[in-house]
Amino acid sequence: MANTKSRLPKDISEKCVKHRNGTCTACQKLANLDRKIDDARQALERLQAERESFASVLNQTHDPFAQRLPRELVSRVFLHCQPILPPFSDIPSDKEKSFLKAVLGLGHICQNWRKITESTPDIWATSRFTITNSNCIQSVAMIRQWLQRSGALRLHFELKEAGGLIEVGKRAALKIVSSIIAHSSRMQEIRLSSSYILFPPLLAAFRANRFQYLDRLILQCDESGFTPELEIETAPRWIVLCRQVYVEVDATDWAQVTHVEVGYLLISDIIHLIQHAPILSFFKVETVQYNISPSSTTLVVSPFLQSLSVGQVNSSFWNHFTFPCLDTLHITFHQHNDPGWTPLQNLLRRSGCAIKELYLAQNHWFAQEGLVDVMRLTPSLQNLGLTFETDVDEGSLFTALDTAAAQSEDINQPTPEILRNLKTLTCTSKTDVFPWSDFIGFLATMTSRPEKSLQLVDLKPRHRGSDDLEDKVMYKNLMDAAGGVELRVIAADSQFDMLDFYRRRSS
Repeated sequence: MANTKSRLPKDISEKCVKHRNGTCTACQKLANLDRKIDDARQALERLQAERESFASVLNQTHDPFAQRLPRELVSRVFLHCQPILPPFSDIPSDKEKSFLKAVLGLGHICQNWRKITESTPDIWATSRFTITNSNCIQSVAMIRQWLQRSGALRLHFELKEAGGLIEVGKRAALKIVSSIIAHSSRMQEIRLSSSYILFPPLLAAFRANRFQYLDRLILQCDESGFTPELEIETAPRWIVLCRQVYVEVDATDWAQVTHVEVGYLLISDIIHLIQHAPILSFFKVETVQYNISPSSTTLVVSPFLQSLSVGQVNSSFWNHFTFPCLDTLHITFHQHNDPGWTPLQNLLRRSGCAIKELYLAQNHWFAQEGLVDVMRLTPSLQNLGLTFETDVDEGSLFTALDTAAAQSEDINQPTPEILRNLKTLTCTSKTDVFPWSDFIGFLATMTSRPEKSLQLVDLKPRHRGSDDLEDKVMYKNLMDAAGGVELRVIAADSQFDMLDFYRRRSS
């Protein structure tokens, strides 16, 4: 083909090798095609020039206000275009996608917007990414560019792993962690939810104290059989660790810490942490492991703790603490016949705190009388949550609360007031049967009070009634007992339309 091309005439005036006095038909056709190509090339150049000229007009059309406003003001407007997402919570994937679209979409409007977006570091100071096997390679480049555009600002970074990563995904994820470490001096908040493979390099960076300005740290690892130890010389103000990540309590400075969530801790570590965290206001531990004698007399005071959540706890836990400012308490019991009401009552008396929110969950048994006594020790209680996780006599609990509430109204049987200021009641049942009749009686007593403080009842039974007719009768009795209180009933397997039934009944 190359030799053939070399023998073809380069111009129509060139003599054809076949005809000395002219050109053959093939040469003429080829020359015509060359002429058309030249014309098309010139037309393309004219169209490209016209497009570039029109692009500036298009930018002005798509940018009706930015060109008339100061660049700094436009940057502030762009910042408010980002969706507001709650920090450090489980964000639905559609919300995360809308966040990315909002940030990247600003640069797609016009050239001027793109320049303003890329030169506004505040827009890039918050990063939320989900890495998968399909987007891992693109994510590495995007995250690097994202971090570079943030300038010298403090960074808020979230990275979640969706599904199990194959080898190429793991390599990409490690590159992302390397980018995080490269910008460690600017990291203010980090949330990492992934497999264990990403943790060793990150934990090594913590041991080297690379994250000097870190304010919040959340590490979540869903894989079992992996228990990395986190060593931090100076703990961030917020620290949230999953069950698989263990923090070296003794080797950590807790002076500036206000929020701690951990999967498990020894009771001795909890005592040490509270002793050395003078401004701690929120503490949550899913499992308490006991390594000291139940008869130990160690007693520590947490002067500013406002919210406490403890799981897998037994009665001896309460003997070691005093919380004068506590107003929110979450408890999960786990030992049969050991609900720990008496030590808890002693803690409430000792602390003199005004509990406003109380949430209780059990795996075996509620001691109704003990719970009623706790209610009497919390007269300021506004929000009460009860979760039943195993088959227990739920009905007798509501009967006990109903009786105690009625007695506090009887002038002939003066007893300490119970649930006087209750505004919200949440009941979650994971058992097969919910005691509707007992609960309806309790609800009727609560709503018949003169002050009628109760505003919302949120019921989450596991099952609905046996048929639609039974459902409707039960819901009618519930609404009659509620007496105007907002009532929400959401059963795990129920398709009953409560709102539709309420509208039809009201009409």
